[in-house]
Amino acid sequence: MTSPAGFDDRYDDPDQLRDQVRLILRYRATIVLGVVLGLLGGVLLVLLGGGRYTSTSEVLVRSRTDPFSTFGVAVDNQVSMGTERQIALSATVAARAATALRQPSRADALLTDLRVTHPSDTQVLRFEYTADTAKGAARVANAFAAAYLADRQDRSSSMVL
Repeated sequence: MTSPAGFDDRYDDPDQLRDQVRLILRYRATIVLGVVLGLLGGVLLVLLGGGRYTSTSEVLVRSRTDPFSTFGVAVDNQVSMGTERQIALSATVAARAATALRQPSRADALLTDLRVTHPSDTQVLRFEYTADTAKGAARVANAFAAAYLADRQDRSSSMVL
Protein backbone atom coordinates (compact mmCIF):
# COMPACT_ATOMS: atom_id res chain seq x y z
CA MET A 1 0.00 0.00 0.00
CA THR A 2 1.29 3.46 -0.82
CA SER A 3 1.23 6.45 1.45
CA PRO A 4 -0.95 9.48 0.71
CA ALA A 5 0.59 12.07 -1.56
CA GLY A 6 0.92 14.78 1.15
CA PHE A 7 2.46 12.50 3.81
CA ASP A 8 6.24 12.58 4.21
CA ASP A 9 7.52 9.42 5.87
CA ARG A 10 11.25 10.01 5.63
CA TYR A 11 11.44 10.87 9.38
CA ASP A 12 9.84 7.59 10.42
CA ASP A 13 13.00 5.62 9.69
CA PRO A 14 14.70 4.71 13.01
CA ASP A 15 18.02 4.23 11.22
CA GLN A 16 18.19 7.92 10.29
CA LEU A 17 17.46 8.93 13.87
CA ARG A 18 20.18 6.60 15.13
CA ASP A 19 22.65 8.06 12.62
CA GLN A 20 21.87 11.59 13.73
CA VAL A 21 22.37 10.71 17.40
CA ARG A 22 25.71 9.08 16.57
CA LEU A 23 26.75 12.20 14.66
CA ILE A 24 25.92 14.39 17.65
CA LEU A 25 27.76 12.06 20.05
CA ARG A 26 30.91 12.39 17.94
CA TYR A 27 31.09 16.02 18.96
CA ARG A 28 30.16 15.54 22.62
CA ALA A 29 33.42 17.08 23.85
CA THR A 30 32.67 20.24 21.89
CA ILE A 31 29.10 20.34 23.19
CA VAL A 32 30.21 19.80 26.81
CA LEU A 33 32.91 22.44 26.43
CA GLY A 34 30.34 24.94 25.11
CA VAL A 35 27.95 24.26 27.99
CA VAL A 36 30.74 24.54 30.59
CA LEU A 37 32.07 27.78 29.10
CA GLY A 38 28.56 29.23 29.06
CA LEU A 39 28.02 28.33 32.71
CA LEU A 40 31.40 29.76 33.73
CA GLY A 41 30.67 32.95 31.82
CA GLY A 42 27.33 33.29 33.60
CA VAL A 43 28.92 32.76 37.01
CA LEU A 44 31.63 35.32 36.26
CA LEU A 45 29.04 37.83 35.10
CA VAL A 46 27.10 37.41 38.32
CA LEU A 47 30.19 37.66 40.54
CA LEU A 48 32.15 40.39 38.78
CA GLY A 49 29.49 42.42 37.03
CA GLY A 50 27.60 43.53 40.11
CA GLY A 51 24.28 45.13 39.39
CA ARG A 52 23.74 48.84 39.01
CA TYR A 53 20.52 50.29 40.32
CA THR A 54 18.69 53.40 39.20
CA SER A 55 16.23 55.21 41.41
CA THR A 56 13.86 57.96 40.32
CA SER A 57 12.29 60.90 42.15
CA GLU A 58 9.87 63.27 40.48
CA VAL A 59 9.02 66.87 41.33
CA LEU A 60 6.10 68.86 39.98
CA VAL A 61 7.27 72.39 39.17
CA ARG A 62 4.57 75.03 39.39
CA SER A 63 4.56 78.70 38.68
CA ARG A 64 5.21 81.02 41.63
CA THR A 65 1.87 82.82 41.33
CA ASP A 66 -1.19 82.47 43.53
CA PRO A 67 -2.87 79.16 42.59
CA PHE A 68 -6.27 80.54 43.62
CA SER A 69 -6.07 83.56 41.38
CA THR A 70 -8.82 83.95 38.79
CA PHE A 71 -6.33 85.32 36.29
CA GLY A 72 -4.02 83.21 34.17
CA VAL A 73 -0.29 82.96 34.67
CA ALA A 74 1.56 85.98 33.29
CA VAL A 75 4.23 85.38 30.67
CA ASP A 76 7.04 86.46 33.00
CA ASN A 77 5.85 83.99 35.68
CA GLN A 78 5.66 80.89 33.48
CA VAL A 79 8.03 78.07 34.29
CA SER A 80 10.91 77.37 31.94
CA MET A 81 11.60 73.67 32.40
CA GLY A 82 14.98 73.94 30.70
CA THR A 83 16.05 76.55 33.23
CA GLU A 84 14.70 74.51 36.12
CA ARG A 85 16.60 71.48 34.85
CA GLN A 86 19.85 73.48 34.76
CA ILE A 87 19.22 74.71 38.29
CA ALA A 88 18.61 71.12 39.44
CA LEU A 89 22.00 70.17 37.97
CA SER A 90 23.77 73.18 39.49
CA ALA A 91 26.61 73.06 42.00
CA THR A 92 24.40 74.80 44.58
CA VAL A 93 21.81 72.02 44.54
CA ALA A 94 24.55 69.36 44.47
CA ALA A 95 26.26 70.89 47.51
CA ARG A 96 22.96 71.02 49.38
CA ALA A 97 22.22 67.37 48.51
CA ALA A 98 25.74 66.29 49.50
CA THR A 99 25.37 68.07 52.84
CA ALA A 100 22.05 66.33 53.46
CA LEU A 101 23.75 63.00 52.71
CA ARG A 102 26.59 63.93 55.13
CA GLN A 103 29.11 63.81 52.27
CA PRO A 104 29.84 67.49 51.58
CA SER A 105 33.13 66.77 49.81
CA ARG A 106 31.46 64.53 47.20
CA ALA A 107 29.12 67.11 45.64
CA ASP A 108 30.80 67.00 42.22
CA ALA A 109 31.13 63.21 42.29
CA LEU A 110 27.41 62.83 42.99
CA LEU A 111 26.59 64.81 39.85
CA THR A 112 28.34 62.28 37.60
CA ASP A 113 25.70 59.58 38.15
CA LEU A 114 22.74 61.97 38.26
CA ARG A 115 20.44 62.53 35.33
CA VAL A 116 17.71 65.17 35.39
CA THR A 117 15.07 65.12 32.66
CA HIS A 118 11.69 66.62 32.06
CA PRO A 119 9.20 64.71 29.92
CA SER A 120 7.90 66.79 27.05
CA ASP A 121 4.73 68.79 27.61
CA THR A 122 4.91 68.37 31.40
CA GLN A 123 6.08 70.41 34.34
CA VAL A 124 7.76 67.46 36.03
CA LEU A 125 11.46 67.16 36.78
CA ARG A 126 12.67 63.57 37.01
CA PHE A 127 15.80 62.94 39.09
CA GLU A 128 17.45 59.60 38.21
CA TYR A 129 20.48 58.41 40.14
CA THR A 130 22.49 55.25 39.45
CA ALA A 131 24.46 53.50 42.20
CA ASP A 132 25.75 50.09 43.24
CA THR A 133 22.89 49.51 45.68
CA ALA A 134 19.19 50.20 45.34
CA LYS A 135 19.05 51.86 48.76
CA GLY A 136 21.97 54.16 47.92
CA ALA A 137 20.43 55.16 44.60
CA ALA A 138 17.12 55.97 46.29
CA ARG A 139 18.81 58.01 49.05
CA VAL A 140 20.72 60.18 46.57
CA ALA A 141 17.79 60.66 44.17
CA ASN A 142 15.55 61.74 47.04
CA ALA A 143 18.28 64.00 48.45
CA PHE A 144 18.64 65.78 45.11
CA ALA A 145 14.88 66.24 44.79
CA ALA A 146 14.68 67.66 48.32
CA ALA A 147 17.71 69.89 47.71
CA TYR A 148 16.14 71.24 44.52
CA LEU A 149 12.88 71.98 46.33
CA ALA A 150 14.73 73.73 49.17
CA ASP A 151 16.72 75.78 46.65
CA ARG A 152 13.53 76.72 44.80
CA GLN A 153 11.93 77.72 48.11
CA ASP A 154 14.93 79.92 48.93
CA ARG A 155 14.77 81.56 45.49
CA SER A 156 11.04 82.21 45.88
CA SER A 157 11.53 83.68 49.35
CA SER A 158 14.29 85.97 48.13
CA MET A 159 12.02 87.33 45.38
CA VAL A 160 9.37 88.32 47.92
CA LEU A 161 11.75 90.29 50.11
